[in-house]
Amino acid sequence: MYYPRNQVIFIAINKCGSSSVLQALNDALYDPDVPEIWQLQGKNKVRRVHENLKHAQAYFYQQSLGKEAYDKCLTISQVRNPWDKMVSTFFFRCSSPKDQTLWMRQRGWFVDHGLNGPTDIPDKALFTDFVRALDSREQIPHGPWSNISRVENLADSFKDNFNQLDGLTDVNGNVIVDQILKFEELSETWGGLQALVKSATGKTPGDLPHHNKTSRGNYRDYYTAETRDIVARLFQRDNEYFGYSF
Repeated sequence: MYYPRNQVIFIAINKCGSSSVLQALNDALYDPDVPEIWQLQGKNKVRRVHENLKHAQAYFYQQSLGKEAYDKCLTISQVRNPWDKMVSTFFFRCSSPKDQTLWMRQRGWFVDHGLNGPTDIPDKALFTDFVRALDSREQIPHGPWSNISRVENLADSFKDNFNQLDGLTDVNGNVIVDQILKFEELSETWGGLQALVKSATGKTPGDLPHHNKTSRGNYRDYYTAETRDIVARLFQRDNEYFGYSF
């Protein structure tokens, strides 16, 4: 999300607690006069971020605004342990969207693998199949990034867009985001982010709400030795850069 008057950009990576951070930033920084390119007025007349830009990568903003304007912005994002993130992604896709007809249309892979609808309870065997599907590219973690790069004809369209790092770097692989939070450390680091935003904008984000919480056990319980190693290999760049381990 881009807040032009305050010169703040939040790169929202899916299933990293981004909805909570975005809500806190919106409460402090939302501007009703944001240009139409960044917003969409729905049937209920509520203006919101364009759906195809909700999870736009850093390079999209750098190219859309121009490097000079982009560099003047405070850029923020948040990442998550890939093993934990894949379990969260799996459960989200199993249960969303809530509408049965829409779910059937969007979740063909899950239908083919025995799930009948968003109210079905998936088992660990299906998660194993899901991780294998990530390995074969039947499932992808960050579909919007590839789509935006293709639609906008961006120079980073060659990226695999698998690792979280892909959404935070330029075409040369340089990280172009100022502040990268970790989902696991958010309660300890949020105060520092609040202070940073206040220093840059004069406005302080409030306390974090919690959105899209899933009810499940420890992510490690869903893995086998095979699937643990697949995620380690697929997300090696994230694990090495951000220091994550199983």
